[in-house]
Parts: sequence; C-alpha cells; structure tokens
Amino acid sequence: MHDFSLLNASFGTCSLEDLQSSMILLGELLNDKRGTENLHHSNDFYQVENINGSIAECLFSKLPNKQFMRNVLPGILQRLRVLQSPINSFEELDQRFPNSIRAFYGVDFAGLIDDDERLVFDKASYNKVKYQFEQLSKQIFWENKESLFSNIEFVKEINDCQGRFYSLPNINPIIDRLKKLEEYSSSCLETDDLPSYKEIKSDLGFDCSPESKPTMQQYFDQRTFTSIDDEKLVFNWHMKIGDTRLYYYIKDYRVIIGYIGKHLPTAKFN
Repeated sequence: MHDFSLLNASFGTCSLEDLQSSMILLGELLNDKRGTENLHHSNDFYQVENINGSIAECLFSKLPNKQFMRNVLPGILQRLRVLQSPINSFEELDQRFPNSIRAFYGVDFAGLIDDDERLVFDKASYNKVKYQFEQLSKQIFWENKESLFSNIEFVKEINDCQGRFYSLPNINPIIDRLKKLEEYSSSCLETDDLPSYKEIKSDLGFDCSPESKPTMQQYFDQRTFTSIDDEKLVFNWHMKIGDTRLYYYIKDYRVIIGYIGKHLPTAKFN
C-alpha cells in the first residue's frame, strides 16, 4: 500500500506555470498507479493561498493552458481522495497511514519540511519513493531504471541485455552500485568536478578495471554501444560482481551504462 498526500503549503509560493506542471504530472501518476496506490488532498486544499490567489482561483481560472484547465484538470482532481483534515508533517503522515509507504506530493518544499527522501515533486522522486522500501523485482527495476536513476544514462542497446539481466540470481548488488554511481555523478555536478574512472574505483570501493588489450582487440564490438546522442562509445571499464559485469562510460559529467549481465567473452574466457 502506498499513500501520497498533497502538502498544502508547498503550493503556496509556486508560479502558475509550476502549478500547472504539477497538475499535469499528477494526472500522469494517476494514470500509471497500481491498485495499491492512493493520492490524497485535504478538504481545505482549494482554500490554500497561493501568490496568485487561492488554489481554487489558480486552478479553475488562471492556469496558462486553458484547454487543460477546462477539459483535463477536473477529471484529474476528481480522482484524488479527500481527507477531512490536512496533514502538515511527517509525524502526522505516519500516524494517519501507519501501515503503508507514505510520502508528500508538492511543488516547492523549500523551508517547509526537513529534507527527506519521502518528498515527491517529479516522476523520478515518485518512483524512488514507490520502490525504495520494496524488494525490487527484476521486471519493475528494468521497466523503471531510467526514472529510478535519473542522473545515469543508459545506452540505446541496453534492452539487448535484458535476458541476461533477468537470468542474474540477485540484482540487489547491481541496484546498490547504481545508487552509489548516481550519488557520485550528482556530487560531481554540484562541485563542478569531472567524474573519474579511478575515483569510482578508489572512492566508491568498487571492484573495477579496464579490459585487457587482447580482449579489446578481439571483442571491442561486443563492448561498443550507442549513447542517447547517437554517439558510438567503446566501453572498456567495468565493475565485477561475482560473475556479473556492469560496463560504464564517463563522458563529461555523465555516467553512462552500456551493459548489465553475465560475463562477456574475453581473450582468456569465451
């Protein structure tokens, strides 16, 4: 069970454009949700004061996209469950829904609530909350990998190794390494430091190495993949997790994943 509650105060300082984007995203989440997911707003949500007027005024008369406002938005709002009283803190949220995975949905949480992983403001944060407390199945991971790891890129051929990925006995070590890679990539962006192959090995403590020259000469084609920018990249560095390999490439500030699966052929083993 999952419960996502709109945090009233997070809608107070946002622009009309951001409010509209939030409602569009809300509609997408409602369309994608499973039967065990609930999205709520309190019965006084429409009375919340925004910098452009009440939420009711903003939603029903001031949004930039009039067609969305008149024809689509009412259906989205009707699908939300209504709570009789607002929830303004994690303590209240945990008390209201003690037996579910729970989070706040909103636009601008700055200065309102302590930084927490249970804040939803885009598709990626929604998926992270939805899956972080669950044992990810291989299918759920594979279908949502781009949104679960929004700071990591996957090559266009990544689905070619889906079968090999599904045959892995345990995907938790893969998830752990991708999480750490994403955190590392994000920190590099914040500090304006370029990612480094050696730092990934030394700082993150992963078992990483480049392929040998004989292997690259003989099997470079099995390690060549296409980025989302249509650039052919040769993936030399890889992480070793038992017999599983995760090939990655660093381009500027991007960490790109080329392959996840069983050991690829090498000059010694084929």
